Amino acid sequence: MPLEVLVNLKDGKKKIYYIPITLMRGEKENPYSIKWSVLKDWPWAFPEYDFVIDENQKDIESIVIDPTMYMADINRNNNEFPASK
Repeated sequence: MPLEVLVNLKDGKKKIYYIPITLMRGEKENPYSIKWSVLKDWPWAFPEYDFVIDENQKDIESIVIDPTMYMADINRNNNEFPASK
């Protein structure tokens, strides 16, 4: 599945990173009211994907994988940094 990563900054700004998959042959439409960064496709057979968040670590409040909760995920407890309490 394609993946969305939400970065919440301490100043209240938000950034969305969108990782499409090669099988989609393109990107989906941005459903958010903020601009998102479209990253390089993630080939379906690769178990890992890396990218750089272009913010200073001390300015980041949290990072959320799949903020819309559309993915089929059996353990959402590991989708947020820092981890929810």
